[in-house]
Amino acid sequence: MNMKFKYRSETLRSGSADPAQILCQRFKGLCGAPHDADALFIDASHGQVVGWSGLKPWRPLMRSVLNNPEILDFVRRTLGQEGDGLFFERNGSVAMAKLSGGKTEEIRIPESVGARLLDLRRGSDQWVGVLTDEGDYVFDPRTPTPGTHFRANLLIGDRFGFPDPLLTTPKAVVDGWGRGSSRSHADKQILATRWDLLPEENGFPANRQFYLVESGRQIFYSAAPSDDTRVQTRHAANHTVMEYEMPDGLRIERAFFVMPAEEELPLGVETQIVRVINSGSRKRDLQLVLTGMFGYIHPGALPVDVIYTCVTVDPQVLHDDSGQGPVLVVPRYTASWNVDDRPFNMSIAFDHVGRLIKPGAFCLDYQKFVGNGSLERPQFIACLDNAYPKKGPAFFALMFPLQIAPGNAVECHSFNGLLSRHEGQSVTDEHVTEKMNDLVAKAVDPEWGRAALRKVREFHESYRQAVQIDTPHAQLNRLFNTHLPFQIRYQTYVSRSFALTQKGFRQIGFREIQDLLAAMFFEVAAGRKDHVRDLIGIWAGHVHRFGYANHQFYWTGVEPGRYSDDALWLFQAVGRFIDLTGDTGILDSEWPVAGEDGSRRRLFDTLLAILKYSGKISIGKNGLPLLDRADWNDTLNLDGEGIHGPQKEVLYRKQIADGVIKEGDPLKSDLSESLMNGFLLEIARAYMVRFSCMKGHRTSEKEWSDFSPVLRERLQKAWKGDFFARCFINRPNEANTMYLGARGDGLSADPSIPGTYFLNSFSWPILSGIATEEQIRTMLGPLESTLMTPFGLRVSSPTKFRLLMPHSGSGDYAYGDRENGGVFKHANMMATVAMIEAARTVSDPALAERLLSMAWRILQLAAPYVAFENPYRLAGNPRFCTQYTNPATHEHIGPLLSGTAPWMWLSYLSMLGVRFHEGRISVDPVLPPEWTTATVNLRVPAGRYRIEIRKPAHFARSKESRITVRMNDRAVGAELPLAPDVEPAQVKIQLG
Repeated sequence: MNMKFKYRSETLRSGSADPAQILCQRFKGLCGAPHDADALFIDASHGQVVGWSGLKPWRPLMRSVLNNPEILDFVRRTLGQEGDGLFFERNGSVAMAKLSGGKTEEIRIPESVGARLLDLRRGSDQWVGVLTDEGDYVFDPRTPTPGTHFRANLLIGDRFGFPDPLLTTPKAVVDGWGRGSSRSHADKQILATRWDLLPEENGFPANRQFYLVESGRQIFYSAAPSDDTRVQTRHAANHTVMEYEMPDGLRIERAFFVMPAEEELPLGVETQIVRVINSGSRKRDLQLVLTGMFGYIHPGALPVDVIYTCVTVDPQVLHDDSGQGPVLVVPRYTASWNVDDRPFNMSIAFDHVGRLIKPGAFCLDYQKFVGNGSLERPQFIACLDNAYPKKGPAFFALMFPLQIAPGNAVECHSFNGLLSRHEGQSVTDEHVTEKMNDLVAKAVDPEWGRAALRKVREFHESYRQAVQIDTPHAQLNRLFNTHLPFQIRYQTYVSRSFALTQKGFRQIGFREIQDLLAAMFFEVAAGRKDHVRDLIGIWAGHVHRFGYANHQFYWTGVEPGRYSDDALWLFQAVGRFIDLTGDTGILDSEWPVAGEDGSRRRLFDTLLAILKYSGKISIGKNGLPLLDRADWNDTLNLDGEGIHGPQKEVLYRKQIADGVIKEGDPLKSDLSESLMNGFLLEIARAYMVRFSCMKGHRTSEKEWSDFSPVLRERLQKAWKGDFFARCFINRPNEANTMYLGARGDGLSADPSIPGTYFLNSFSWPILSGIATEEQIRTMLGPLESTLMTPFGLRVSSPTKFRLLMPHSGSGDYAYGDRENGGVFKHANMMATVAMIEAARTVSDPALAERLLSMAWRILQLAAPYVAFENPYRLAGNPRFCTQYTNPATHEHIGPLLSGTAPWMWLSYLSMLGVRFHEGRISVDPVLPPEWTTATVNLRVPAGRYRIEIRKPAHFARSKESRITVRMNDRAVGAELPLAPDVEPAQVKIQLG
């Protein structure tokens, strides 16, 4: 039979119907707004719809409703093959309407079904959990998770005072059940990632889990407890705790954290403490079975040959000959390049008086553990085989016999870690034995693990005290005082190498230095000023002699000169460090020169090399820095690969040798120029003048002072009447345009918009001081009409990227996703800093108020806590800043790690008016109009201050208002005297 069918295409973006809208159309008068209704099509052809109206905020209730067999049977029998159904609440009970044949009728709901429906509806009010006053997120992990990142927690170790802390600091991600994965250094996994396409599954699901077995029968699994077990997860700063309460009297407490570094401790050690309490009336004879899966030491082999990776793993257990010590799992990797990194698990238990309980059995074969069962209910859980498989992934299960009398408790401490050559020694069998002995010697004292957890908690409490605020917004206080300091710290040592959406071995590494712009406040307050200086030096050591920088690095740098902004950020880090600490000596510190063995160079000279390269050599026909592969946002790719740094250096020397140019002249090319980099260059130039003045270097001071009007004129050529351009295009292209961005570029994908508009072309002209007041006022028009959405500012308007480059990066996304018109929160926060700074300085108070109001609105939209307003729509993590919001779906999407957090923190600091200049503090607040008070507590090198700000309930700033500043009851100026006393100086500021 030859049959032909006529198909129609449907996707989320085109052609598909919204079931909530259909529901509300069909049940007019009964169903409210579609955004308050949850609905599902109950047939593949989308003919029948059933839903629930009046859900504020919205939640996916119908999936749970129809997952109940009794309710599902009732719905199917009631609606038949054609009917539509609507549930709604009325007078404290659930009602149902049916639409069939154009007729709507109310359906009588059986009492048992109605009671279950009401329970589900009321229970859904608690699904999302709560964000406590202390900033902890508390929830029942069995309830539907609102989004990919919503229930993720981040953990990090502390390697301060140990070698290479930037590169070796261990980190972990934990989900609502304690699952996830961990890394020690660079891309080296401790616990394995989940190698699939689901970002929610960061770690292999066996990681950090355990079972309880009694009389040969499994009675508990930590990631799937019975329905009658009460469960609560609490994600706190740098640790997670879980509690279970079983109906038979067993209570379980778990804690997850990364062990702070100690002498003789392996490089990376993550820890789980499990406490089992017998609150019942009978003695319990239990077996506790811990599981995990180690990551592969050379993960690059996994996508090529998974069999190879399995047969090169040699499962290994270390036994103490005396029989007294714990059993240690330390798999060996037979391939020669893997011998210097060895993962391990060391787990021990303690009875109610602290006596050691060692593992009684083990299993190293995942398949022989699970058998024909599942991870939730393994077939061979009751009797582990104590055998050594020949191949397979590095799985482990360890059994502990636990006898618990009524009223007593036992405790299990499990340590997953990595022994690495980066500790300074080759990881031989002898070294493994030595390090494991060192670890066991500490761990056999149960107080050691508990004390480490207290240390983790106490350090965060101390660390965040550098800057604490009290404003009229409790959610903002919690975000600024607790969540942002931790995320900024985490990102400083992890960079983009380990986020929930980056599950593999991808070596993103460290690039630019933006996180440190905010982290240095906390690090310096924690007594780590020299450490911050060293971190800056590490970045400086990745600048090549010619002036370009490695795009990213772990132990060695990669992609030198591929992305053109990397080196320019160094100026802002150095400048902010000097302004915070007053320490100009950092300019004389010497650091390696990238690509040269043994060579060192003063930081001052490194900065000069960057400025010469970016401002006078690697520039285009308009005299502005070349875009290269991209600038800052590495998806804005207009020239393909461009010319990387080393190749550019060779070409430059050849052009000199061939007489095309003279030494010091710009490189000849037709590559695109970056206006953002031009504005970053102006900031760098201004810092260089300051640095030269500090060091008495008159030649460079004059050179870069004289360059100011030249660069300013070049940058002003990018003004196109209503906006600054984003890039100059110097090669022929299909659009026949010479620039991208602003009116008239011919690249708008929306006929109603006269050009393309890029958010960074608003922010950086202001931050660099190039934009005039009139230009700022003019740019607000396109900014508000074209880029503003209810969720923040788009990073760009609709753009025909493919007219410039077939694969431009940004153009590879559908419009609204990520860098192609998404709300890129990192860029939004740069914009808010620019708006706040301009609001402080522009002469027109109406313009100033407009800028400040917009900044405050955007800050509120980007804040992670907004996820709690509509969690199942917004989906972002309520404690950590995600990087994007899709304005079409409203979802806050990942990755979790981005520049959003430091720039958000800097925005609030600027709004509160706290400014630093060469070791001194000045205050000049521009608070939201409705605020009347705000308090800032500072612990900085200039001293300790408690700054109270008061103002009228309208817009007020120092430029027009009468401002008085008093410190310890003495009138002072905007720049505060030093406050070296132990007690904070009391500063009172009155505006208006």
